[in-house]
Amino acid sequence: MKNKSKFVSLLFSGLFLGLLLSSSSLTLTQAQDEAPLDPPYGHVKDGRAPRRPRLPRATHHNDVEAVIANQSSVKSQLSRGTCSIFSATALLESMLLINKKADKSIDLSEEYLEYLVNHDSFGDGSSSYRNFDAFFSYGTANEIEFGYIGETWKKGDYTSYVKGEERCGRFEKNENSEIFDRCLVVHRDPRLLDKDDTLLEKEGGEFYDPEFLKARTSAEKFKEEYMDPSSNHDAYRVDVTEAKNLLDKGIPLTLDLDFYYGAWNHRLAATLGMTRNMQNWDLGIVGYPEKGSLDLINSNSPEERAGHSIVVVGYDDKVKLEIETEMVDKTKKKSTYTGVYYFKNSWGTDKLGSQFKIKDKNGKEIPHPGYAMITQKYAEEFGVFFKLPLK
Repeated sequence: MKNKSKFVSLLFSGLFLGLLLSSSSLTLTQAQDEAPLDPPYGHVKDGRAPRRPRLPRATHHNDVEAVIANQSSVKSQLSRGTCSIFSATALLESMLLINKKADKSIDLSEEYLEYLVNHDSFGDGSSSYRNFDAFFSYGTANEIEFGYIGETWKKGDYTSYVKGEERCGRFEKNENSEIFDRCLVVHRDPRLLDKDDTLLEKEGGEFYDPEFLKARTSAEKFKEEYMDPSSNHDAYRVDVTEAKNLLDKGIPLTLDLDFYYGAWNHRLAATLGMTRNMQNWDLGIVGYPEKGSLDLINSNSPEERAGHSIVVVGYDDKVKLEIETEMVDKTKKKSTYTGVYYFKNSWGTDKLGSQFKIKDKNGKEIPHPGYAMITQKYAEEFGVFFKLPLK
C-alpha cells in the first residue's frame, strides 16, 4: 500500500442538513449524463424483511462530516455498469483511512476488482457480496498499477493496446468466442488470474501481460497485510439498527438497492413517462417509489429493472423532505418523508448531488458535490446494508 502515513481527520459535530434553495436548470452536461447501473441484485428482493416500526434512539443523527472526512475523493464510473465495484472500492479505501493504514491520497483499482469478479462473465454487474469475497480471496491493486477504463468495449470498438497489439482483437476469430466476449468485459485476456508468473512474464507468449502480473503481486501482498482470512461471508450484511450503530461509530457501509428511475430523477425516467426534477437532481435528493406511481410500475418492468450500490456515510432521522410523485392515473401526489441517509455516489461531482451541501454546528454550509441523500423509507424497504470488516 502506498503512502501509509497516518491521517488525522477533522471532526465536526451537531450538523444538520443544508439545502440550496435556489432553482436550477437542465444543463447540457446533465442532459447527457451517463449514470450507468448494475443489473438487479437478487439478494435485495429475495432477502428483504418486512418494514419494522422505528425504535427510539438516544441520537437522531450521526456525525456525517467525520465520516466524510475519512472518504477518498468522489470518482466516476463513466459509461460502465460498475457502481458496486466503485462502492466496494470506496468503502475499502475508507476503512483503511479509518484504521490509519493509509492517507487521503489512497486510490485503489476499480479495474482490478472488476477483473476479479467478472473475468468469467459476460457483463459488468456485481454486488457487495461478490466484491467483498473477492477482496478477501485475492486482495486488490492500486489504481496506478491497474488503471480504470471507463469505456464499455463492444465488437469492432475496442481501442486499447499493449505493446502494439490489441488486447482483445486477437480473440475475435478464435474458435472459442467466449474468450473474446469476456475480454471485452474486463479489457484483457480473461484467463490470466490463475496463470503462473512465468507465463505472464514470458514476452511473446500467449499469456504475456507484465502489467497484470505486477497488479496481481501487489494484490496478494495487500491481502496478506489487510484482509482477515477468517472473515465470514454471512457477516457482511447488517440490519438497520446495526447500520445506524456503525454510522454512530464513524463506520460507513455499502447499500445495494433496487433502482427506481423516478425517485432518482435519472436520465431514463423520461423514457418511462416521468418528468425529471432537475432541482432535486442537483441537490442530491432521492425520493421514494410510491404505491400506485409510474415509478413503482415502470421501473419494475422486466426490461427496466436495475440495481445501484452506494456508500452510506450518515443518517438523520428528523430531516423532512416533501417530494412530488407522478401517479399512474396522471395525477401528482405530494408526500412528506421523515428521515434520510447520506451517501457517496460514483457518478462524479457534476451529476447527481452537484450542489449537495451540509451545514456544520456553526451553520456554515459545507459543499460535498457527488454526495446525496435518500429517504430512509426507500433505503430500508428496497435496499440491503453491508459492512466490510478488516484486520
